[in-house]
Amino acid sequence: MTFNDRATAGVFALAAILFQAFWLGLPAIMLSIGMVITYAVWAAGGWTYHPKIRAVYGIGCLVFLVHFAEEYLTGLHYAGPAFFGREPWTGFQFLFFNGVWFCVFALSWLFLRADRAIALFILFFFALIGGAVNGVIHVGLALNASGYFPGLGTAPFCLVVGIWILREFYMRDAACV
Repeated sequence: MTFNDRATAGVFALAAILFQAFWLGLPAIMLSIGMVITYAVWAAGGWTYHPKIRAVYGIGCLVFLVHFAEEYLTGLHYAGPAFFGREPWTGFQFLFFNGVWFCVFALSWLFLRADRAIALFILFFFALIGGAVNGVIHVGLALNASGYFPGLGTAPFCLVVGIWILREFYMRDAACV
């Protein structure tokens, strides 16, 4: 990974943080913290791209669509901000925000290759924060609510896809793919 790769990913991370803060405000702070953590882990290296990741990422993008549909239909745009003591997001805010992220994920999937660091960084964010952490957080929010919390039904699928992609990233033997 070159300095330019790290710099490009850093600029993308900063732009994503600003977008999240502007569009959703304080409730998006966890995503922004996740972006910083993702950048630190990704930039540290130790991972390897395997072609199998592309297929798993495609599945993950479909899971993302189903998950964000569940979140919308069950009112995450109300419950999420309320958890932080904030006013609800509008349906448009929530749909636009997730639509932008879906387009980013789909474009990174489309251009995913071992030599495309920014696509791999976006995939890493998808797997770590959008998948693994998102799955765990939804379960935690449901436990906190002592019942269903919007997005809980599909959160385990996010968790599985996220772990699956991360597993592929950290496999040392390509023959295991």
